[in-house]
Amino acid sequence: SGIKKATAKGQGKVRSAYLYQKAYEMLTDRITESYSNDAMVLGSESESLSRDVYYFSNDVEIERVAIIKEGPHRHVSPDGLVGEDGIIEIKNINGPGYIETVSKQRVGAEHAKQIQWGLYISQREWCDFIQAHWIWGENGIIAGYTDKPIWVKRVYRDEKLIKEMDEGADKFITEMLALVEKIKGD
Repeated sequence: SGIKKATAKGQGKVRSAYLYQKAYEMLTDRITESYSNDAMVLGSESESLSRDVYYFSNDVEIERVAIIKEGPHRHVSPDGLVGEDGIIEIKNINGPGYIETVSKQRVGAEHAKQIQWGLYISQREWCDFIQAHWIWGENGIIAGYTDKPIWVKRVYRDEKLIKEMDEGADKFITEMLALVEKIKGD
């Protein structure tokens, strides 16, 4: 996710590349192409299935939103808003990864920043993280493990991590705007 790249520690290659990408997009008003693979396409295509299973399992209304903005440079695109206090974040994963996640009963650390940024920008209290396992079947997408097509774990706000990300985002935005001004001035 963008917040993970923007708030990466130090001045590493991932953060620097993301800084240049965002500066380019600001200067040209063009979105750069991003990497995609079959697993990412499957995740995108199966997201509505996960949302439907969650909806029917929990009997809750889910509001779909494209983007929630906080100012010109901070935003989030949650996979859904739930009631007044919640969001959902959906991830599709391969079979062994799904079994590992369900057996450990915890959300992978690689998702923490995306979840917490979503809670921060949307001003919500909790996120139901939905781990799914869908596969391509002969006639379309099917559940990889039919007894339990999704696993849900509620994650609450982590104010310490949110504060760190907020400060990291401020620093990134300041650097990005300075870079844009430098390029415009040359």
